[in-house]
Amino acid sequence: MTNDVDVDGYFILTKKHEVSFSFTHIISTNLDSFPPSNILYTLGFSSLEEFKSLGHFSINLDSAMGSDLSGGFKATYGMVTCIKPYSE
Repeated sequence: MTNDVDVDGYFILTKKHEVSFSFTHIISTNLDSFPPSNILYTLGFSSLEEFKSLGHFSINLDSAMGSDLSGGFKATYGMVTCIKPYSE
């Protein structure tokens, strides 16, 4: 992202990438309200401090379709498996 904005005032995204993740050692889930046909709006990760103190991290999945369609899970291991430039 840059500090440049378009005519509507939105930030201009100059670099777009497709990122794939893999999570294992899932210790809890809360995905009942996150249907497969959902549209992911935000992917949030807990802090490094949480991982150091509790031995796991939290992943929050926020929906673009409403706050009642959110979910998340906790895992002890995760990794980025692929990063590639996104082209439309």
